[in-house]
Amino acid sequence: AAALRLGVLPLHLPFLTELQLRRGLGIALRLVPAAASLSLLARTAVDGIPANWQNLVLALAGLAGIYGGLSWLFAADELDGRPFWLLGITALAVASAALALPEASLGWALIAILPGTALFLASHYVRARRGLLLLCLLGASGLPFLPGWGAAGLYAGAFSVHFLWFILTQSLLWAGYLRHSFHPGEPVIASQRLIPWLY
Repeated sequence: AAALRLGVLPLHLPFLTELQLRRGLGIALRLVPAAASLSLLARTAVDGIPANWQNLVLALAGLAGIYGGLSWLFAADELDGRPFWLLGITALAVASAALALPEASLGWALIAILPGTALFLASHYVRARRGLLLLCLLGASGLPFLPGWGAAGLYAGAFSVHFLWFILTQSLLWAGYLRHSFHPGEPVIASQRLIPWLY
């Protein structure tokens, strides 16, 4: 049910229809259903799925992840690419849950919400914006002792061909995050002088 709601199995985009609220409340309205589904997925990941279904689910999750990663990378801006960011990251969370890796599934859920929200809310160009977004990406990278370290559990264990799909998905998502982090953003006007301090 969580994979269906997230759009991974079968591949579809449940969050593609955008409301007029693109930032602020619009971001919350888009991320809350994904967060609820991801938390359910992390809880059910303790048992995984039967071994005879794993290859099929991992293949479908890999295809959904690559599609989401490519679409995210080439999206016009971060708000247009938001459904694809969620699709790519949640495909990795579904794969982790299928392999009975609850820590990895929870790690991908946190990466979907926290660095994604930072990027989606960063609307204005200030000097601190790019540095903060790059720190978010570093935290989500899966390096040891950083917040995204739990998500790297997806790659633990014996090598599988599916890992190549997941590494490609993650690479596309990170490249898209970098690309969208370097968008100039809206200029700060005189009435918005507090924005740099908020960042």
